[in-house]
Amino acid sequence: MRTVAWYTSPTDERRDDPFSSMIWPDDVVLRVNVALATERVLVVVGPDGSPRDSLAFSIAATLRWRAYSFAYSAARTPKDLVYAIDETRRLADAQAAQLRQANVYVEPGVLWWAFDPASARRRGAPPGEDVPEAFDPARGSAPQSSGAVVLFSGDPPKNVGDYLLPFESREFVVQEMGIRVRAENPVLVVLSTSDVRSVERWIRQRGVVCYLRPPSRDEMIAIARRVTNLHPPLIEAVIEQALALQEAAGRPPTLDQRAILDVLRAVEALQIDVADRNWRALLDALMPA
Repeated sequence: MRTVAWYTSPTDERRDDPFSSMIWPDDVVLRVNVALATERVLVVVGPDGSPRDSLAFSIAATLRWRAYSFAYSAARTPKDLVYAIDETRRLADAQAAQLRQANVYVEPGVLWWAFDPASARRRGAPPGEDVPEAFDPARGSAPQSSGAVVLFSGDPPKNVGDYLLPFESREFVVQEMGIRVRAENPVLVVLSTSDVRSVERWIRQRGVVCYLRPPSRDEMIAIARRVTNLHPPLIEAVIEQALALQEAAGRPPTLDQRAILDVLRAVEALQIDVADRNWRALLDALMPA
């Protein structure tokens, strides 16, 4: 499989994309590229409020890959990542003597979509067979995408390794239909967590651990100047206001890159500056205390 390199220098055609225009430190870019080159799981660690999920979507956006997310919960199992059977609809059809082929009742999970979107869209049926088309839950799906990013969010369960087994083998079996689904394109797995100790040691050792920190004031100014056409004094005013709002709310002054860039995009699009009467309303809308 070819090596895929991730880069973060925004081009004019990507400036308006909230994820592809985000800029990341060199050490983060390096660790992402190592994960891509070695096909290892990327374990993203950062405090609550840090852009852990945004990193996954940023990778997908800049590579023009499909992005999928899967949130752990007590009600979900590793099988839900792969597929589910609509038992309620199948029972209703059986009682009405209208039972159809097994594929109709299959709901592909995000792993199936990441591995083989064409097969998932057909619910595993052979090409040309009449089955309802499944819905692709990809975020920012790119036409003719050559890969996918799968984000796991929430506190990892104790059996998180069971969720990762299909990624190791790059295939899984749909037991109810007796078909094997294989990964047709590169797939990057991203585990998002606020505490690296919540991820099993063997996963950390076989993955690539990436620690996130919020940008400093000077780093945020440099990022904003690269991705917007605003004057530096206005950029600095937005950043100072963001820090002041957090201090006033009694929180440690940290900068949320995506929130700052959203404010700057709104400023640019709406032609609002610090003297405008809508300035504070804009900040309250995008950076609530």
